[in-house]
Amino acid sequence: YKYMAPTGRGRTVEIAGKEEPTLGRGEDAREEAKQVLRWYSEASNITDSTEDLLSGETGSRLKMLTVLMQLGGSVATAVINLASLATHSLPYLSYYNPKTGVGGGYGEAKASNALWAAARDLKNPNLSEAEFLRKVLRDGTYTEYGLTKDEAEFLFDQTEQGTLQAAQFNALVGTARGKVFSNRAAAAIKLWMSMFSYTEQMNRRATALAAYRLEKERAVAQGLSEDVAVKEATEAARTAVNTSQGEYAMFNRPEMARGNVLQYVFMYKQFVIITVQLLRAMPKKGQAMMLGFLLLTSGLKG
Repeated sequence: YKYMAPTGRGRTVEIAGKEEPTLGRGEDAREEAKQVLRWYSEASNITDSTEDLLSGETGSRLKMLTVLMQLGGSVATAVINLASLATHSLPYLSYYNPKTGVGGGYGEAKASNALWAAARDLKNPNLSEAEFLRKVLRDGTYTEYGLTKDEAEFLFDQTEQGTLQAAQFNALVGTARGKVFSNRAAAAIKLWMSMFSYTEQMNRRATALAAYRLEKERAVAQGLSEDVAVKEATEAARTAVNTSQGEYAMFNRPEMARGNVLQYVFMYKQFVIITVQLLRAMPKKGQAMMLGFLLLTSGLKG
């Protein structure tokens, strides 16, 4: 109401016992909503951009070549990916900010143990494939990977929905994937990019499984039923992944970065924005942990 109510001299609204001036921004919010709805109704694909100046055959090949040369076949790039487990996921799971509603609040020790346990249990790259997870569920072999049945079902569902896929890699390659017509070429590209996509998937899967386990434990301790606990844990895990590791779909970008050449400039800025937004939303202890790990991993200049 503070933002939507008409503005004017002396107009205020009482919020938590304090008089706040109204800002008269209701029409701005309405126009922004209309703009988003227009884009949603007109866009043929709200996840990947498919129409821009570089969508032709030559442009698509250039985009693919750029991604392959920059991120493919590089051990260093793949290893650096894993740093976000410490710089993003651990602070998010450890602390909770009641003012912003961001974070898990499970505590440093619990969050750390859960993350490393999840990373250990999910080290097999086959666990990133929906078909393999389907087979594991069908054969009942999930205990061999340190998983319970509901955890395996959770991983399968989220993998099918795309939450645990290599989001940045998919976003970068997505606009060019339609120009790869050879199965051998597609297989070679997948192999060349495997280290980068594996570690990005590992970040998302480990964060998701750790958050799922921690939230389910909390829900059960509160006396909730198994079904309700699983539902609560699933939602908490999805939020943890998208908040700490990012959501790269086109609908999660500002208008300037949707469906035009500026999307390529923005693609590498999105993780920076995710980091700053997370840092701003965390409580003081979470901010200190994030900044501490960033200092440790990148130095003062970084």
